[in-house]
Amino acid sequence: MEKKLIGFIKSNGVGLGGKRLKDCEKVLNKKGFYFPPLFFGTLNVKLEHDFMTYDAPSIFITQDEIDEVAPGYAEWWRLIPIKSINKKAVNGFIFRTRQNCHGNKVIEIVTEDLNKRDDINLVSGEIIEVIIDTE
Repeated sequence: MEKKLIGFIKSNGVGLGGKRLKDCEKVLNKKGFYFPPLFFGTLNVKLEHDFMTYDAPSIFITQDEIDEVAPGYAEWWRLIPIKSINKKAVNGFIFRTRQNCHGNKVIEIVTEDLNKRDDINLVSGEIIEVIIDTE
C-alpha cells in the first residue's frame, strides 16, 4: 500500500541536515546509503498534514551508532524509503531525527535526484507529491 504526501518545497540545498549526513557518513554506509550517488543535502517539504514516522516502514539508526562517529548529536534517525517524487521514481528517503526540529508537517528528503532538480520539477514554493510505501 502507498501513502501520498502533498506539500510545497520549502528549501533545498546543504544546510544542517547535509552537515549531519556528512558527519555520519560511515554509519549510513553500513546501512547501505552511499554519498555519492546520494546528495549531501536535504529538500525540505512543508506538508498539508502531519506525517508521523510510525506510519511507514523505515531503517532505524540508533543514538549509539551515531555517537560512534559524531559524539554529541544525542539523537536517533529514522530513514523512510521514497518510491517517487512528482510521479518519477527516485532513489531516496525521508530523513527524520529524534529532535525533529521542523515539526511533523515538514519532511527532509535525501536523494541522488536533488542534483536533477529540473527533471522532477523541484523549485522552491512549488507543489510536490511524494509517494512512500506503507507496508
